[in-house]
Amino acid sequence: MNSDRPVPHADGAAETLGQLVGRFVHDLGNHLGVTLSTVELAAKIADTDQQRQLLAQAVDSIRTQRALLDRMAAASLSSQRPERCDVHALLRAAITRRGATGLAIQAAASDAIVHCDPAFLARSIEHLVAFGQAVGATTLATTNAPATRYRNADDSLVLSLFPIAEPDEATRAFKPFAADGSCALAQIHDTARRAGGFAVFASDADGRHVLRVVLRLAAHAQALPAA
Repeated sequence: MNSDRPVPHADGAAETLGQLVGRFVHDLGNHLGVTLSTVELAAKIADTDQQRQLLAQAVDSIRTQRALLDRMAAASLSSQRPERCDVHALLRAAITRRGATGLAIQAAASDAIVHCDPAFLARSIEHLVAFGQAVGATTLATTNAPATRYRNADDSLVLSLFPIAEPDEATRAFKPFAADGSCALAQIHDTARRAGGFAVFASDADGRHVLRVVLRLAAHAQALPAA
């Protein structure tokens, strides 16, 4: 083995990743700027043919943006390393880290082991706890239940955050970037999807507004690799 060969460091990997993400954001920002200015111009002119040309340019720009997002999503999926993760342990750790003493965990689920990339899942749960703090939620309950009403088996872990204010339409859509630049809800939704589940705003039997995150249990995951 050549001892003179440089050894890669975590800091170097982080720097490379940062450069790639920065380039991606820069390119996407440019295309979004082109799309916005083109649509704004089309809205101001009366000439129908000119409007069609401008809108065609906007469509091309949107398609390019979608291709960039697809490539980023593919790269993200290829980098994940799914493992069996104890969601109860991650919840307790996130609450301790954030000092969220006002948020109580009701751990009613007998099985809280899901199959997901631990880094993605830990970050998503921390976002969930932070969202709970921001909206004044008092309880984060876990239960086992079927993922949908069409299933009989308790194949999923359900996290219910409540009570929360009634979400507006923008919040319900889990937009990737909110007005304040936050992408916490979008990451919660994306992580749930990676774990074979989903996230949704709902109302419980008592009429309270709830953020519900459904994760597929590891024992029921499709093609679950050996640990």
